[in-house]
Amino acid sequence: MSVTFFFGGFLLKLIISTLFMFFINAVSAETTSDRVLSHYLNEVREKSRVPAMAVAVITAGELSYIEGFGYLDEKLTTPVTDKVLFRAASISKLFTAQAIMKLVELKKLSLNDEVGL
Repeated sequence: MSVTFFFGGFLLKLIISTLFMFFINAVSAETTSDRVLSHYLNEVREKSRVPAMAVAVITAGELSYIEGFGYLDEKLTTPVTDKVLFRAASISKLFTAQAIMKLVELKKLSLNDEVGL
């Protein structure tokens, strides 16, 4: 075995292991921040006495975080997951009002416009 081959192989192993460590750190940092966010959101839910909630974060048009918290039933047997659907009820009025005001700001419509066809 030549000295050049040994150091070449060693250098290659060193480079690969270094890249692997950077990859692991990047992945673990991402999961660590998710865990920190999940812990914080669950604390807020418990302090606010919210029985169940689901949170999704969209970053640059991509889903970057989704998690369910709490339970769907009073016996605490059915946990909330990222697949649970919640009824929106009257909260959709807030989104509609925000969209209308944005269109008013853009001069696409007026608050005095008639609603209908």
